[in-house]
Amino acid sequence: MSAWLGRQLTDWAASHGWSTATLGRARSGLRMLLAVQTTAGAPIPATWIEQLAPFRLPGRLLHEFLTAHSFAEDDRTPAIESFFTRITDGLPEPMTAQLATWMSLRLKPSRSRPRTTDTVRHQLRHAMTVLAPLAAAGVHDLADITPFSSAHASAQPA
Repeated sequence: MSAWLGRQLTDWAASHGWSTATLGRARSGLRMLLAVQTTAGAPIPATWIEQLAPFRLPGRLLHEFLTAHSFAEDDRTPAIESFFTRITDGLPEPMTAQLATWMSLRLKPSRSRPRTTDTVRHQLRHAMTVLAPLAAAGVHDLADITPFSSAHASAQPA
């Protein structure tokens, strides 16, 4: 497997115009990744490939090569999930779970087209201007929100 990937890497580098030095560093990175792999032939997690950066090895190029050859696995947390966790910090659990369901439905293709992550971020930011005061006022569930509770919470200082 290692020898085959090495040959593929050499061909890939030639077809993509890599310098000899870049190919040499990529070979070193590939050997490091294969050495820590627990199951031979299994996809290499993207988070492992990112760890090559401090060694001045071409992680991005290796990731592209491994992805093109079906040997990379994207195990990174999507940025929208990190944003969601950060922006909903402090909301009660029922409300957070309901918003997570809403977000996943907005991002998934269905009968309507999926929304972009930028659109969902924008919508979450605006929703938080209402939801944070409601949560502070004791509302724990989105189903408990009424026109009166929304007007009451928005009238209170944040």
